[in-house]
Order: sequence, then C-alpha cells, then structure tokens
Amino acid sequence: MQENTFDIKTKKISVVVPVLNEEQNVPLICGRITEVLNNFNFEIIFVDDGSTDGTLEQLMSLSAKHANINFISLSRNWGHQCALKAGLDHATGDCVISIDGDLQHPPELMLTFIDKWAQGADIVHSVRKEDPNLPFLKKFTSSTFYKIINKISNLNIKPGTADFRLLDRKVVEACRNLNEDVYFWRGIIPWLGFTQEYIEYEPNSRQYGKSKYNLKKMLGLAINGVASFSLIPLRAASLIGSGILLIALVYLAYIIIQFLIGNTVPGWSSIMAAILILGAIQLIFLGTIGEYVGKTYLGSKKRPTYFIKKMNAELLNNNLPK
Repeated sequence: MQENTFDIKTKKISVVVPVLNEEQNVPLICGRITEVLNNFNFEIIFVDDGSTDGTLEQLMSLSAKHANINFISLSRNWGHQCALKAGLDHATGDCVISIDGDLQHPPELMLTFIDKWAQGADIVHSVRKEDPNLPFLKKFTSSTFYKIINKISNLNIKPGTADFRLLDRKVVEACRNLNEDVYFWRGIIPWLGFTQEYIEYEPNSRQYGKSKYNLKKMLGLAINGVASFSLIPLRAASLIGSGILLIALVYLAYIIIQFLIGNTVPGWSSIMAAILILGAIQLIFLGTIGEYVGKTYLGSKKRPTYFIKKMNAELLNNNLPK
C-alpha cells in the first residue's frame, strides 16, 4: 500500500511502449501520451523490437527533440514479452505504465491508473470489454484459454486482461529480479500478489498497420502460459497412462483366460485401432513432456532475455543493470 502522505507531484511516471513496425503510429501515440501526462513528471521509453521499417528513425528523431522521450532498439525481434522486460529493466519512475504502440489502448485511461495508484493500488490492470464485432473463433479460443489456465494453475487471470497496466516501483523491482526463460506477463503479474485493481476499457481501432499477434504467436503465448504456471499436463499424462495400463492388463487377462479354455479371441482390426490410438496418445504426451524438458534445458543456459543494439544517451547514462 502507498503511504498516506502520497504526493503525486513528487512522483515520476515511466511509460513503456513496445513497438514493432509502427512507423506511422509512433508520433501519434507519443503525442497522445504527452498530452495526457502533461501535468506530471514523466518519461516515455519506446522499445523497438526489431522493426524493419522507419520506426527506429522516428524514435531517434523524437528522442533528439524531447529530453523525456527515450528509446531502446533491440538486436532483433525478441517478442513482445521480452520487449516489455527491456522497458521495465530501464524505467526509472516511481511507477511504470506499459501500453501498446498501436493506439488500441486508450492513453487517457492512464489517468485512472494513476488515481488508483494514489489510492493505494500497487498494480492496476486493464480489462478489455467484450467486442461484439470480434470473430466468434477468437472470442471462443480466448475464453477457453483463460478458463483452462485458471483451472489448472493457481492463477486468476481475468478474461480480456491486457498488457496495458500500471506497476508500482516495488512491483517493477520484483519483475526485474525474475529470471525466466519465457515471460508470460499476464500470468506473472497476478501471481506476484500485492494490491491489485482492475479497470475495464473499450479498445480503440488501430490507426495504421496490422496486428503482429497472428495465430502462431497467440498459440505460442498460450502454450508458454500453461507450461510456466502448471504441472497439470504432466500429471494428466501420468494418470491417463496409468488408466490405459490398467485397461491393457485387464484385456490381457481376458485373452489368457480365453486361450486356456480353448477359445480364440478375434478382432485384429480392433487391436490395430487400439495400437494406433495408444501410439498417438503416447506421442502427444511425449510432446507435452518435451515442452517442459525443453523449457528447463533452455532455462539452465541462463541466456540473456534480450540484447540491445542501440539506445539514447539518457538511458545509457542511467546505466541500469539488466
């Protein structure tokens, strides 16, 4: 909780904006954030996640004109979650607000975040209201994912939770001290504890460009989320394997009894079908186990989460460790 003497005028606010090929959106969101936070002491940290258009040039130009606008250019496309980690690692504010660079997250909501923070919240989440125009498949898969991960883990992730949130400084320090191979912030932040609040919002339409989260990336994020916070898939594999073994032993006993009394057990087709089904189940569970083993192996290497190609002088002088 915040102290009763909380004075927002003495606080610094950092805004972290991961961007990937957002050349046209960067000046717009920069202007919107500046307009909203005009009465506060704030900094903006853009994290360029390996853009191939003119995004970096835009960021360098803005940083040269405004002392409170900073940029980090990563060595390649490390992914949205890693870009958020880079921003958190280098933010110097008393609180940090993360927001996407496509203007679908309304910057004006940051004022409500700050009010909640001043009232004692350590974490303020945004929850996207259900969009009636969203395709049925996307709504169904999103809803199913949150139901599954909440059921099989000790998390309580609200459907529609976005990476648009405010974190108090002590929460940011907790995040910086994490050493994950794969970051799933929508699960990590609720898992941390602290005092958390939720605010609903209606997303804006994207101004320029297209979403970078395709089906492959969303599926990868879902798998990482489940693998990071639950051992249930491994336990399910053991239980189902034990059940199949029991059925197989009963069937074997039946065959032996039939053989001893002189009967031949027919059904080569059913036996082949059973073999194929069991083989498929084994391959699925081997893949599940491999996912966990692979994550453990990659984590054991302790490789950095990202590498920085370039940053502006202001951030460089801060010399914050990763």
